[in-house]
Amino acid sequence: MKKTVTQGSTTNTTEYLGDFQYLNGTLQFIQHAEGYVKYTAGGSSGFYNYVYHIKDHLGNIRVSFTKQLTNNTAKLLKENHYYPFGLKHPYNSTEFDYYYNTSTSSLSIVPMTNSNRYQYNSKEWQNELSLNLYDYGARMFDPAIGRW
Repeated sequence: MKKTVTQGSTTNTTEYLGDFQYLNGTLQFIQHAEGYVKYTAGGSSGFYNYVYHIKDHLGNIRVSFTKQLTNNTAKLLKENHYYPFGLKHPYNSTEFDYYYNTSTSSLSIVPMTNSNRYQYNSKEWQNELSLNLYDYGARMFDPAIGRW
């Protein structure tokens, strides 16, 4: 399956091959049972970083964490709390992700937005073109009103 989104002069093509996602022909994301592996561009060949999830009994991702690069300890990337239909509580909106700093030629973890789009019920959050819907495959779900 393929999705093409054009915003202004930028066109992005996302291809879905099972648990593998390609963005403009480059492998970006691999889902697995415990979380995902994400590609971060930088250096001579880029980096693949592991992110792990703690889920609740419904499959909602509550906590995402990874290995801190400097001291090999766990680093909290995102903590999620949801309203009953999947809308996120806004009080804890800080999210972290890997970033390659070209001036220092190093990989670090810094605050980011929308780095992991799989959150509620492990479904993809479609925020392109300000849609703000969860993709359930055959239908799109709006968590603000709790309707398909």
